[in-house]
Amino acid sequence: MILPTFKQNRRSWLGLSAAFGTAGVGALCKPVWAQGRPDIVWRAEAHEDWVRAVAFSPDGALLASGSDDESIQLRRVSDGSLLHTLTGHSRYVEALRFWSEGDVLASGADDDAVGLWNVSDGSLIRMVDGPGDFLWTVAISPDGQTVASAYGGVADMVILWRISDGVVMHTLDSDIVGDLAFSPDGQWLASGAAFGGDRQVKLWRVSDGMMVRAMDHDDYLSSVAFSPDGALLASGSADGTTKLWRVSDGSLVHSLDGWATALSFTSDGGILAGGSHINDTLSLWRASDGALLRRYDESVKGIFGVEFSPDDLWVGYGQFNGNVAIARNPFAGEPDCGPDARLSVKCRDDGMTVIGTLKNAVANTEVIFTLDGGNARARTTNEDGKAKVKYKNQTPQSHIVRVCDLSRDC
Repeated sequence: MILPTFKQNRRSWLGLSAAFGTAGVGALCKPVWAQGRPDIVWRAEAHEDWVRAVAFSPDGALLASGSDDESIQLRRVSDGSLLHTLTGHSRYVEALRFWSEGDVLASGADDDAVGLWNVSDGSLIRMVDGPGDFLWTVAISPDGQTVASAYGGVADMVILWRISDGVVMHTLDSDIVGDLAFSPDGQWLASGAAFGGDRQVKLWRVSDGMMVRAMDHDDYLSSVAFSPDGALLASGSADGTTKLWRVSDGSLVHSLDGWATALSFTSDGGILAGGSHINDTLSLWRASDGALLRRYDESVKGIFGVEFSPDDLWVGYGQFNGNVAIARNPFAGEPDCGPDARLSVKCRDDGMTVIGTLKNAVANTEVIFTLDGGNARARTTNEDGKAKVKYKNQTPQSHIVRVCDLSRDC
């Protein structure tokens, strides 16, 4: 078990119930149905400290990660290559949001500032200071125009303010807040009470700052997320459950076994991913009936941020140790190489060199080769539908090469 050190922000409290034996202790037991490691396409030793947030660009080509090392990194999804490192914040980066066209990235950090960045070259457009002090968490609206900032200290409150000029729109009289999320249409804000709070998920109307309803957990909360259609709200709690609520009336739809400290829905809302830095798991639930589909317990240690790619093929996540990873969504269709595609694989020098050749695939299409569940290499098929990859200096052993839904060993 890994518990966070006591840094001066809301994430420091997320491990307390586990440490002191509250209802969250049940969530720490490793589940008997844990299923090993996810199918990781690539993993990068990206940051020097915890990774708190990850976000895919709208076209799914880029993954942004924000860290306690005060930096943001932009990586190519196809192979994990680092494109830009963005610096300018002076505290932990808590939230990331690409604007609709994907050319601007907004970041929120514990320095109570929002940064706007050019995605093309990683340059800073401007830094906008927030209206408060002692920031606990922050969320950015889908249109990139509004920020919700939760503050602790002398007064617990959430402030809604405009990025364009920093003007305060509304001050919400909330309890101490552990996480915030805007609905996809930007009309609602969800807040989850942090350690020492009232153990409630609250729904606020953004237009006037009024609280519409509150839903109860049995312990404090660490994560909230809306489904893409805005009909469901997921919340992860130290009571050992992740709950699904109906937004329209606040009724409980499903109570899922497991404490998720980071949440993300697929684009159709069919699957909910929950990463946990408390019990070191990554869970996938079916939203329609709450069934647990997968629970991984290897190579997923200390997940703080998790997000599905726009096409649902990948799950991106960030970890305590600074790593950023992309894994395959096991319930999404593989990229289509075409009905006539064939893969051949050769091992040379006892497996130290591995060559994969794809033939008769769809022409002029990007495909991703992997070796032994990692080592992603992006290639584009030529006019004849052919693409080739060569891996050198590998461990002398048998290997498996995969591309699209094809795999071969040697």
